[in-house]
Amino acid sequence: MQIIDGYCGTPNIYADDIGEYNISMYGEGDYVLPVGERLGYELVSNNEVKIKDGLFITQGRRGLIKKGSTESCAIENGTQDEKRNDLIIIEYAKDGITQEESHTLKVIKGTPGAEAADPEITTGDIPGGDILHQMPLYRVKLDGLNVTAVEQLFEMGSIAPETVDPMVATEPGFAADA
Repeated sequence: MQIIDGYCGTPNIYADDIGEYNISMYGEGDYVLPVGERLGYELVSNNEVKIKDGLFITQGRRGLIKKGSTESCAIENGTQDEKRNDLIIIEYAKDGITQEESHTLKVIKGTPGAEAADPEITTGDIPGGDILHQMPLYRVKLDGLNVTAVEQLFEMGSIAPETVDPMVATEPGFAADA
């Protein structure tokens, strides 16, 4: 047994501990949280999509794009008379040697063809020790040289209802409201 929220004379709070806590609060999945611009997008051109600020969580690992900033995603040129789906993803990675963890915004290019299909992504199990996991944010649909749609793929998250303390909750039906 270990204490997490207490001073022990040496560092005793680790990413895995915080990850488990976050899972208990938000759930096991990947979510964008209701903060800031909620990772909204702006289609700048057929070759650029900007992702707006917000907070997200990938299987217990929180990350963010800082308030008031954006991150740019480069979309490769489409192919004349062919369709393609690209995915904008958040990639969680953990270095197997240093144990350093990161979140990176990436575009995974689909394969052009008569019909568009999503490219494959890696769905890992971060709490189980996987070192790679990709959270899909948006599908960018191309028809020929043009982007024809940007579709949201993420779920909005919030604190899991079962974790709310009934003595401090203010929602109708909770103890403090009775």
